[in-house]
Amino acid sequence: LVLKNHSSTSRKIVGINSSCSCVVPQDIVHSLVPSHGQLTVKVKVMPKSGREFHQRILFYLDSSQQYVVSADLFGSFKGN
Repeated sequence: LVLKNHSSTSRKIVGINSSCSCVVPQDIVHSLVPSHGQLTVKVKVMPKSGREFHQRILFYLDSSQQYVVSADLFGSFKGN
């Protein structure tokens, strides 16, 4: 995932929440998304059953947690 910041103010990630079968690295908490910049986040997706998945990830920004960025991931796995 690539988080893009189009504002003139840097934003700090203060928390992450994800659906139960998606693994997000917690070490990005307290990372900054620079003004007019971006931050790349790698996640690991594991389907609950079958080969298809839908995961939602919420990124809480700034100390007040008033800004939330969400990402919905949809897809399917092929092979083993």
